[in-house]
Amino acid sequence: MRPERITDVVAHHAESPVWWPRLGVLRFVDLYAGAILTLESDGSVSEVSVGSRVAACLRPRDRGGAIVATERGLAIAARDDLSDLTPWGQLFADARQRFNDGACDPHGRFYAGTTSYAGLDDIALLYRIDSGEAGAVPVVSNLTTSNGMAFSPDGQTAYLNDTAAMRTYEFDYSWASGLTNQRIFLSFQPEEGRPDGLTVDTEDGVWIALNGGGCVRRYSTDGDLTDEIRFPVSQITACTFGGPGHRTLFCTSSSLGLADEPAAGSVFAVDAGVRGWPLNTFIGEPPRMFT
Repeated sequence: MRPERITDVVAHHAESPVWWPRLGVLRFVDLYAGAILTLESDGSVSEVSVGSRVAACLRPRDRGGAIVATERGLAIAARDDLSDLTPWGQLFADARQRFNDGACDPHGRFYAGTTSYAGLDDIALLYRIDSGEAGAVPVVSNLTTSNGMAFSPDGQTAYLNDTAAMRTYEFDYSWASGLTNQRIFLSFQPEEGRPDGLTVDTEDGVWIALNGGGCVRRYSTDGDLTDEIRFPVSQITACTFGGPGHRTLFCTSSSLGLADEPAAGSVFAVDAGVRGWPLNTFIGEPPRMFT
């Protein structure tokens, strides 16, 4: 599996790649630029501001448009071209933290985790963002850098990276109980890189981007390493499946502090030999009440 560089340097810190099946394009954020970037079918890259200094992660809405986690709030669009993207409000007040990565569960609820600007241990949370009045509900606590999240093909298992803790957690999942039975799925050593973004393929393989390790690894549900993709940049941030049949693994990267890596901040594509799933979408309306 050899990665192909499919863009020039387009971001300082690209994260949260999402294949947008209604448009046939790849979207991702430039996190500290507060922007959503779209890799168009002709290879050009367009940009939309989220109205915040941070664009943390995004997911499509089921009926069109997007839900976006910003620094401490949301931005919402009803149109797939994001022309009506609008800041929606603040979900938490703790200025020590910002939103980081997230995902939607099999029932269409949006999750976004936080991280501390100062790298403080155990204050980060994973929030579930429900429709209507519920607002943002903290569902996992005592994290340091809540990061990549994905659900198994059968919808019964969730995976969540805590980057600074160098761990990937595993949870049982159901509609009624949410995330339960938290346990350590994988632990990493510093020389391997930090677990950042995460996705799952149709064969239950768990793909983890190891930021600082210059690679994306695939693990079985037993935690065994089955594949590794090496990249010409060290800070690979996240990965997702997309393209025809969801057979291409798209991987984002960061250029922060990497003047000696000319390809850092580019997007890469890999024929991974397996298929992924379309990502879960946000169903319903954004919350009207904010905590």
